[in-house]
Amino acid sequence: MPPEIIYEPIKKIVLHDIQIHPLNDFIELSVIRGGSIGWCEGLLYSIGHFTQTSSIVDHGLQGIEHWQVMEYAIMPKYQSEITNKQNMKCMVINQSEHPLILQIIKFVKEQKLV
Repeated sequence: MPPEIIYEPIKKIVLHDIQIHPLNDFIELSVIRGGSIGWCEGLLYSIGHFTQTSSIVDHGLQGIEHWQVMEYAIMPKYQSEITNKQNMKCMVINQSEHPLILQIIKFVKEQKLV
């Protein structure tokens, strides 16, 4: 008998810090850190997560996500990759169709940090 598969979406996201950076500084940080970053509604962004302690995991199982920091820069047009001054590249994922990310970006913009 196949296992039961269920979907339990996140109920709450707690942003503990929101930081805006000049675009060039954000690109340098992103390339140095490696990996990929997101783009949605004119914002290039990355998420910093807490270490997975037992309380963070417990909250996650209850549908509460804690994000240590959301860093972003204004980049009006989507680009599939960004390049720093040393010609190193970082991939950019277009998240403009993701309903949860759209809500987060809207929230961040409402904070008047943009």
